[in-house]
Amino acid sequence: MISIKTKYTLTKHAHDRFHQRVRKGDPKAWTNLAIERGIPLEDGNIRYGDYLIVLKDKMVVTISYYNDQQLRDFKHDVVKTIVNKFKRKLKPLLKRKKETQIEIYEAKIRELKARNPKVVASIAEHIVELEKDLNAVSTEINDLYRIAQMYHIQRGDLNG
Repeated sequence: MISIKTKYTLTKHAHDRFHQRVRKGDPKAWTNLAIERGIPLEDGNIRYGDYLIVLKDKMVVTISYYNDQQLRDFKHDVVKTIVNKFKRKLKPLLKRKKETQIEIYEAKIRELKARNPKVVASIAEHIVELEKDLNAVSTEINDLYRIAQMYHIQRGDLNG
């Protein structure tokens, strides 16, 4: 541990976070100034500018960004909204895909039962059209999944 001139002790972790986040000046002097001039929070920590100084007893545990604490709920709400938009867009497409698959299977059963070559040919044409529709819907679904990945939303988050 690195000792501060005043009554607080700076942990190695806090020292490392200082160099990672603040990057300027002396960690001891900056932390002293921040504790003296910072805004005390209800939980006993100190807010100094954009930084949150986490204290435990007389020890500086870490130096974090204050906005990270404030914006967590907001970020969660934004992600939830984005996921819901994707789900709303996907739901009719997934339903259409399932219905098309069922139609294909039923048409294949009718094709197997049919004896007239003209009926078999007609059903085969219908199956080809259904498979084209299925491919189009599948492509649209995969495009949405690809776009969702750009927002760091995984496929499993959208299927739930």
